[in-house]
Amino acid sequence: MYYKETSENTCEKGHGTAREQSGRRESDASDGVQNGSTCGWDNNTLHYTINREKITGTPGISSRTDGRDTNQERSISVAAGNEGMLLRKYLALGKNIFYSSAAMIYCAVEIKRPQQEKPKQGSLTIHCNEKYIQQELDKIFNRSKILPLETLSIIPKVAVISIKLDISVFHDKGGILEILTEGIYKTLMGITVEEEIYHQNKPHRISKSIKDLVQFYPTTVSCAVVNGSCLYDPTEEESQAASARMVITHTKNIGGETNKDRTGDILYWSFSGSMRYRDLQSTLKDALCIK
Repeated sequence: MYYKETSENTCEKGHGTAREQSGRRESDASDGVQNGSTCGWDNNTLHYTINREKITGTPGISSRTDGRDTNQERSISVAAGNEGMLLRKYLALGKNIFYSSAAMIYCAVEIKRPQQEKPKQGSLTIHCNEKYIQQELDKIFNRSKILPLETLSIIPKVAVISIKLDISVFHDKGGILEILTEGIYKTLMGITVEEEIYHQNKPHRISKSIKDLVQFYPTTVSCAVVNGSCLYDPTEEESQAASARMVITHTKNIGGETNKDRTGDILYWSFSGSMRYRDLQSTLKDALCIK
């Protein structure tokens, strides 16, 4: 489950908790394929806090209700566990929940036969209960080929890995796409699959970490222009009062951890409202950390 929130009555940087609930499935023996596989998650990688750095550029005079500078984003924290534990932690936030964006990601991994028309491809399916966010997630995670489906093949035409993510958005108080971009990426990075598949009476033992297959690290930045000032990571109220709004998702430079060929790509960009071209250009450069 994922949260981003700003604490009430504080002038410090906003803080948040982001949580993820992971499920587990094992496929049954069928169509001449037997397996004794384990599809799980490295929970140690799913307990962390992201202290989002300030956006490049000089901050303007801020009158934000949560005390942040105009170029300051809220931090995100992530935790994994069973649904009951996460719901208890969620409810323990009390009144702060009204200042938060919240979503839960259910993840299921399966070893199964591939589709007949795609015999050498696994699958990555992402479904969100909010249609307005589904299109953005499709562009960021499906059309961009963050996880090449060919790499999910175990035995061509026989067995592939199927990953399904079901997302429930509980609250959207601003910044929900930033949370889901980070949450889905970290969910994928935490999946491990240990397989022992019997095919034609022979065992096939394979170990896969999905993090080795992921091609890049996506990150989302949003901003809103309110009274002439560009506010990054706007709250719901700031977005409603804005004369212009922009959301951009791009690939982060993470050194040699994954394929660097795509570093710097813009995966998704949305703009609405009115803004001078020079200011829009400057805002884009700041969001992309281009000097």
